[in-house]
Amino acid sequence: MIICVAICLCILTGLIRSEYLPILISIISAVLIHELGHLTAAKLLGARVLSVKASPLGMRIKYSQLSLSPLSECIMCAAGSLTGIICSLIVLIPVLSECDNVIRFSVFSLGFSIANMLPIRGLDGGSIAEIILNSLLYPEKAEKILYGISSVTTLLFYVLAVRIQLRIGINLPMIILSIYLVLSTIKGK
Repeated sequence: MIICVAICLCILTGLIRSEYLPILISIISAVLIHELGHLTAAKLLGARVLSVKASPLGMRIKYSQLSLSPLSECIMCAAGSLTGIICSLIVLIPVLSECDNVIRFSVFSLGFSIANMLPIRGLDGGSIAEIILNSLLYPEKAEKILYGISSVTTLLFYVLAVRIQLRIGINLPMIILSIYLVLSTIKGK
């Protein structure tokens, strides 16, 4: 509800032009579907949701500290991206070239879901990597390896983002995501 009011105020005040509204709705829809995937998995696995908070790349869901197995934790982490991928493919296939907004949603949801599975701290893929490493190694060693994996992946993503910027021009979402990933990796050290 708060998001809807904020969008309406931004449109009325001219901060967001009305032609960008379908893009904004596509982004918000993809993020909500992603987070609903996490919430559904948590419910099915018996974890209690303590809080849901907005963050730069979506929402942060805090669960009760139940003794879930590493596999259950990985399933909860992957559920958001898997839900986004499945939903985008289901929506995209029947209407491949009929509706620009549906295609926009599908492409964003698919890209968001795949990017979220990168093994970078702060993303679902980073959480999965952390769970696996902590179950196999001592915490100190797991932390060092996760930092190395996050750093290398972030560097590769940043190089890719710069290459895309040089080839096709300014891509604000890619710049914002790159900055977020760099800060997330630095903060995680």
